[in-house]
Amino acid sequence: MKPTLTDEQTFRQRVSIFDEMGGGPLAVGTSTEIATQPAATDKMDTLLAGIKWVFLFLPGATAMHCWLMMLTLAPVMGAPLQDMALQTLGGMVVYTFLILLGLGRLTDMRYLKVIAGIVSSTILSAVVYHILAAFFIGYSSFGWALLATLPLPILFAQIIKRRIDRDESV
Repeated sequence: MKPTLTDEQTFRQRVSIFDEMGGGPLAVGTSTEIATQPAATDKMDTLLAGIKWVFLFLPGATAMHCWLMMLTLAPVMGAPLQDMALQTLGGMVVYTFLILLGLGRLTDMRYLKVIAGIVSSTILSAVVYHILAAFFIGYSSFGWALLATLPLPILFAQIIKRRIDRDESV
């Protein structure tokens, strides 16, 4: 919020105690009390939060979801998991950074629960997809499965974030 200055009369009423203590009249040309009022910066803060959500959180959550779904598909396709271990570690660090920076909570470790929510909901999606693929639809629709299951991790992440913001248990 933008700090604004109050008028001099309000300021003198609030500091009149100094006159009673023997300090004499307070000669002030301008007031120094800061009052807070809603300003145009609130709209800018909301806009910045939306931009961070769209350009940092969403790509980070999408990339983490796609990478984990692809990682669960690797044994089915015959890809060597040991070759992907270092790539997975590096990717998850970058995706975690993007997600936490998009939430605006990079230094608050409580928000790592949001990452855990994305990972757990992606694993749940992968299990459901593999069951459906093995018995009904086959693995040829993997791209569509990625898109269809993407809202679940984002929804879980937002629910967890809001609960952490309200200091509720997660």
